[in-house]
Formats: sequence, C-alpha cells, structure tokens
Amino acid sequence: QMQDYDFHSDGIVKTLEKLLDDFRKTNVDVDKAEVESVKQYEEFTQTKTHEIKMEKERIAKEKKAKEEAIANIQENAAQLSTVEATLLEDKAYTNKLSQMCTDKAKTWDQRSRV
Repeated sequence: QMQDYDFHSDGIVKTLEKLLDDFRKTNVDVDKAEVESVKQYEEFTQTKTHEIKMEKERIAKEKKAKEEAIANIQENAAQLSTVEATLLEDKAYTNKLSQMCTDKAKTWDQRSRV
C-alpha cells in the first residue's frame, strides 16, 4: 500500500514547468513587441506633431502674405481711382483747350482773310 503514497505527478509537474517556460518566453516576446509598438507610436506622434507645427507656421505665413497682398490691392485700387479721376480731369481740360484752339484758329482764319 505504500505505492498509493508514491509521487505520481512527475508528468504533470513537467508539463506545468514547460507551460511556465513557454509563458515566460511568450511574455518576454510580448513585452518586446509592446516596447517596440510604444516606441513606434511615440516616434509617429512626434513626427506628426512636428508636421502639424510646421503646417501651422506655414499657414500663418500664408495668411500674413495674403493680408499684405489684400492691403497692396486696396492701396493700388485707391491710387488707380485717383489716377483715373486725374485722367478724366485732364481729358476734360484737353477737350476744353482743343475747343479753344479750334475757335482761335477759326477766328485767326477769319481775320487773315479780311
């Protein structure tokens, strides 16, 4: 009856030890993969954060350039209006002078004939 009390669990203990070893190896592999994933995520996040910062700076520069262009357009439009008004005044004056010259020429022709 002593055989009833003999240790018969060698196979189970070996199986459990193998499972523990397998678990530890798998756990190490999973930890390595997790570390690599976190590293890649952080690099990706850093890259995208930098890209966003650079795009925001570019947009700010473009907005400033646009505002300057709009200001230049407004200034040029104001100058154009002034020049056009001056041109109209000059044309009116030229027409008046032309009419005066025509009248004087007619008067001169009439006097010269007499």
